[in-house]
Amino acid sequence: MANSNEYMRAYMLDRYHRRRSKAIEVLGSKCVDCGSTEQIEFDHVNPEDKSFNVAKAFTSMAEKKLWLEITKCVLRCKPCHKFKTDMIDNAVGHGEGKTGKRNCRCDLCKPLKNIYAQEFRRNRKEMSNS
Repeated sequence: MANSNEYMRAYMLDRYHRRRSKAIEVLGSKCVDCGSTEQIEFDHVNPEDKSFNVAKAFTSMAEKKLWLEITKCVLRCKPCHKFKTDMIDNAVGHGEGKTGKRNCRCDLCKPLKNIYAQEFRRNRKEMSNS
């Protein structure tokens, strides 16, 4: 039984690396922003079109379904992907959203953060009293 498990583990790891390498090659092998080939990640061009996390699907996902999702992606290095996600995809303006701009305490954002914190504390207190 141990040999079967070891074989399957090795097979799935090899499958993951083969499929991931092929996808990277098809998408250009480098970050679309800076040209780096290090720490490459798959980034959906439009996050609203995302059906699943590509990086977690290389081992188990059906080939056709996986490639359909890969066509929705570009390659970004980890730093560029983080920057794009933080600054563009998740960006809200000052005084917008539930808590305003992230890590901002300006006159527009501070009141939103205070209201959110008060509601959070009130909800937590109600849950502990239940």
